[in-house]
Amino acid sequence: MTAKTAVEKEKKQTEHQQSLKGALSSVLQNSQQPTPNKQQPKQPFEVSEGDLRKVLKGDI
Repeated sequence: MTAKTAVEKEKKQTEHQQSLKGALSSVLQNSQQPTPNKQQPKQPFEVSEGDLRKVLKGDI
């Protein structure tokens, strides 16, 4: 391998690492921002006792 090829390879690897660092930085910034829409409380799901007993007995 010539010196020129080694220098080009090292430069390409450095650019690739910087690109990955930039992508990681972007992802970390986006994940740290709070999203208010995700934190909505869910309504409880309720089934009447009679319907539940029918299902558990196998009547339905």
